[in-house]
This record gives sequence, structure tokens and C-alpha cells, in this order.
Amino acid sequence: MRVLGHPIHPMLVHFPIVFWLTGSTLDFLFWLNWMADPILAIWCLGLGAAFGAIAVVPGFVDLLKLEERHVKVANWHAALMCSAWLLFLASFLLRFQDGTIRTELPIWVLLLDLIAIILLAAGGVLSGELVHKRGVTLTADRTAPNPSRPSSSETSRKHSQNAGLR
Repeated sequence: MRVLGHPIHPMLVHFPIVFWLTGSTLDFLFWLNWMADPILAIWCLGLGAAFGAIAVVPGFVDLLKLEERHVKVANWHAALMCSAWLLFLASFLLRFQDGTIRTELPIWVLLLDLIAIILLAAGGVLSGELVHKRGVTLTADRTAPNPSRPSSSETSRKHSQNAGLR
């Protein structure tokens, strides 16, 4: 899914990641009593969940357009990111009780944040695998080779030329 020739999913994923990492950091600072109020952390986690829900739509559309050889890695990426989204959403929603915000922060909330961050990082590694190692870039309906990476024939030609220089 593109806007003005640029893929939308990579543009949107930075927002939930920043909100989630900021919210988790603020949770930890609140737990250490270095912050007096957890409200900013709660807002960050909620905004991260909202932006994550928005980012998943073009990501799913892009997934449907991938060549079969990339689908397994992309499915793992999606599963890890959706799992992180669910944990961050749970961390956000479990702070409300009877319409009010709970101000205590049990250790299990920090554990939810930590597990979600680990899943987020693992999903990020797989997105790097898709884009940087496999050269996945979406065109109209297929993947295209990565223009910044030389083709195998170009690499072979350069190696044979360099061998003659030694």
C-alpha cells in the first residue's frame, strides 16, 4: 500500500514503537519513584496501541502482495508485532478500574512491558530481514530487487575483475 509512491506501513510503524518505548520507560521511572504521576506513561501506551492498530492495516495489505518465498518470515513478523501490540494494549487497559486510573504499578505491569518490548525487537529483526537481507520492496503487486544491493552477476563480475588486480 503506497501514497505518492512511498510505502505507508514503514512510515506508520515508528509512531507506536516510540510511544510504547516511552511509555515503558516512564513506567519503569514511576516504579523507581523517579516520577510522581503515571499518567504520561498511560497516554503513551494508549497512543501506541492506537497507532499500532492503524499501522497494521497497510502492513496486512502489503503481506497479501508478497511473493510466496517471503510469506513465512512476514507472517512471523506480523505474529510477533501483533503479540506485542496485544501486551501493550493489556498493559494500558489494566490500569483502569471502575472508570478511574489506577495509580499503583504492580510488578506484573513492568513484566508485560518487558515481554512486549522483547517481542517488538524480535519483530523488528524480522522486518530488517525482509527489507535489508531479502531486498523486499513492494511494487504494484510483486517484490522488486533492492537497487542498493548489486545483483549476484554484478558481484561475480566485480570479484573476477578484482582477482586480476591482485
